[in-house]
Amino acid sequence: MITRIVQLKFNHDFSRNTFRKLYEERNPATRGVPGCVEVKIMKDVNAPNIYYTVSKWSSNEALENYRSSEYFAETWPMVKSTLAEKANAFTIEDL
Repeated sequence: MITRIVQLKFNHDFSRNTFRKLYEERNPATRGVPGCVEVKIMKDVNAPNIYYTVSKWSSNEALENYRSSEYFAETWPMVKSTLAEKANAFTIEDL
């Protein structure tokens, strides 16, 4: 099992409600991806324009299959265009 954490720093003029709406619309499909165990969104307590997506996957292969899917290719550009800087992503596993 692996965990993927992605930090998203949005432009200040971007409505974070828009991101939440997009997340709520697209998240059920993400949860249905083979190997996806859990997906959630978290907000930085000190920076109102920074959010995190935290997802758990059965394997790194399952995550990579998702990242190379048509669904991801449609969704990521919607998010990426609203970022103030490049997203920071980490893939970690329990020891």
